[in-house]
Amino acid sequence: MLLHIFDLDIVSFRDVDGAHCFEETEGDYGIYSAGHLVVRRRAQANRRSNPLQAGDREVAASWNSNTESLQLTETLTHALIGASLSVVTGLAAHRVRMLSTSGAIAASVVGTISIAAGWSWGALLLSMFISASLLSKLGERRKTERVGRIVEKGAERDWGQVLANGGVYAGAAFGSLMAASPTWFAIGAGALAASAADTWATEIGTLVAGRPISIISGRRVEPGTSGAISLAGTAASVVGALFIGGVTAFADWPVPFVAVVIGGVAGALADSLLGATVQERRWCELCKTLTERPIHSCGTPTSHAGGLVGLDNDAVNAVCSVVGALIALLLS
Repeated sequence: MLLHIFDLDIVSFRDVDGAHCFEETEGDYGIYSAGHLVVRRRAQANRRSNPLQAGDREVAASWNSNTESLQLTETLTHALIGASLSVVTGLAAHRVRMLSTSGAIAASVVGTISIAAGWSWGALLLSMFISASLLSKLGERRKTERVGRIVEKGAERDWGQVLANGGVYAGAAFGSLMAASPTWFAIGAGALAASAADTWATEIGTLVAGRPISIISGRRVEPGTSGAISLAGTAASVVGALFIGGVTAFADWPVPFVAVVIGGVAGALADSLLGATVQERRWCELCKTLTERPIHSCGTPTSHAGGLVGLDNDAVNAVCSVVGALIALLLS
């Protein structure tokens, strides 16, 4: 520090960065009467850019631009491949009567979004779709005979069923595209595990079980009744959740295996509770039986007999997916 007492100047150098810049700080001092030195602070930092610093910024900007361009190209490539694969799969499923026309269209959209988010998203969705479709075809005639008078829809899934079971998952995949975060993986895995658990419980329970019981009253009810549970169906529900949990673990998703399984089982349980309490129930006066169908299998129009009007099985399945997603997210 150089102190000039008579011309009141102090020059000091601080915070010198040898690689890039330096700061020059001036302190002005004044001498007043009786020889007292009064300090008046005035700090002013002047950064002088180093050519190397500017060059670094240009390189970083170029790198970020190239990275974003590559990411966009990769996403578009995934989307195009996903659209092609989803359309082909949807058409094949429609041909063998696993999906209706509207179901094939909805499945193509869900599949495209999922694969655009990444190959593992597409693989997980495909695992769920294949397992659910195969189980629905297993003993199809026997299941139709047992529950055809009650359930509104058969094994050929329409757009409502596709979105009820895969809509939350597709939403999570889209969220992952917009802003990458482990949160989306937890939501997607939990939602799909719940859908799988509910589907496996329904398909296996309807096929091999006798007369199930109501989850609320514990009384025997007809097979296919919403809110009905059986030992075989409950076991299948757990296995379905374990299956999706295993696939997510194999795909190395950042979601605990236990969180996925518990989310799946909890979602299926919520489906049964809602089905037994608030899901719409209808009555066929001719056959004297409860059903979900607006037009009974005998051809008679049915009337509202309980539950919330319009809250059908698809709506309950959608809530099942949401519950599974939330539980998996909370446990992750």
